Amino acid sequence: MTTHEPTVFVVDDDPVVRQMICARVQATGWPTQGYGTAEAFLDTYEPGKPACLVLDVELPGMNGFGLLQRLRARGCDLPVIMMSGLTDAHIAGHAESCGAFAFRNKRELADPRVLLDCIRQALAQRVAG
Repeated sequence: MTTHEPTVFVVDDDPVVRQMICARVQATGWPTQGYGTAEAFLDTYEPGKPACLVLDVELPGMNGFGLLQRLRARGCDLPVIMMSGLTDAHIAGHAESCGAFAFRNKRELADPRVLLDCIRQALAQRVAG
């Protein structure tokens, strides 16, 4: 893979979930970076590079919605896949209204096919958009 491959960022306060997602994504050849908080991600994120963000809704400090809203307010079009341990139509609708590419339950994303297909679709949308 070249250095032009998109980076998949994973923000989840659960280190087991974060490491599992990063490992599955890295197995495809995409570089990953994992963060335990929204603030840690914001401290290092450089807009404009090809990337996708897999983002937990519930985080300590700034939650996933706060991070997504901050990114959109800055004009950042990074495709964001929001996830939660809860399946709730209200949460999914709120994720969509905040500009998320998709919302998935964490149990769904435990299936590598679902996870990787969702990331591929998000990255393809960014290229097409």
